[in-house]
Amino acid sequence: MDITKFVQQAEAMNLRLTSLYQHANALPARSDILPQAFLELGSASEMVQKATEELYQQNEELIQTRDLVEGERQHYRDLFEEAPDGYLVTNAEGVIQEANRAAVTLLGIAPQFLVGKHMINFIPTEIRNRFRSELNQLAECDRFKELV
Repeated sequence: MDITKFVQQAEAMNLRLTSLYQHANALPARSDILPQAFLELGSASEMVQKATEELYQQNEELIQTRDLVEGERQHYRDLFEEAPDGYLVTNAEGVIQEANRAAVTLLGIAPQFLVGKHMINFIPTEIRNRFRSELNQLAECDRFKELV
């Protein structure tokens, strides 16, 4: 259930409770139990209303935060894509996860043919052993490192 529907249902419950209370007060023979029950229901209804308002406020804050995070994510995505240098994002094993436009241009390979491939395939044969050694050291390290 979304928050708007919940708010509408809580408001409808409040209106129905008010109506029932007014009708109960109009009855000729009143017992003390009925007014007490309505007071307790009214108190519960107020708590639901307050909780609803808090949920609504939290939902609005979450929406604003999500929009802010999405804007930041897009900003950094744009910086990555438009960077003048080629960047490859890999996993710890050296398998390419992402490539920016400059990397695609530099390697002359479409992105769909880069992603999922091991980076070693794009390293000149004469330096592959050194590169593998660097990659193995990187895999043992707990920090991110830039390989140039």
